[in-house]
Amino acid sequence: MLAFLKQNLFSFVLAIALHVLLIFFILVGVDWKETPRKKFSNVDVIDASLISNQEKIIKEQARKKAVAQKKAKEKAAKEQARKKAVAQKKAKEKAAKEQARKK
Repeated sequence: MLAFLKQNLFSFVLAIALHVLLIFFILVGVDWKETPRKKFSNVDVIDASLISNQEKIIKEQARKKAVAQKKAKEKAAKEQARKKAVAQKKAKEKAAKEQARKK
C-alpha cells in the first residue's frame, strides 16, 4: 500500500484536497441549488393573441384595405382642392393684371 501511495502521490493529494474542500463547503453551508431570480426588464410587453379563425383574418384585411382606400380618397380630395385653390389664385392674379393694364 505504501509503495502504491509513493507511485501515485499526486493523485492521492488531489483526492484528499478535494474531500477537504467538499467537507468545508458542507460545513460552511454553501447553497448548491440557488433559486433563480426573477429578471425584470424595462421593455413594454405586448399583449397579443393568436387569431385562428380565417374569417376574422379576412375581415381584418378588408377593414385595413378600406381604411387605406379612404385615406387615399381623402388625400386625392385634398390635392384636388389645393390645385383648385392654386388655379383660383392664378385667375385672380390674372384678372388683377388685366384690370391694371386697362387703367
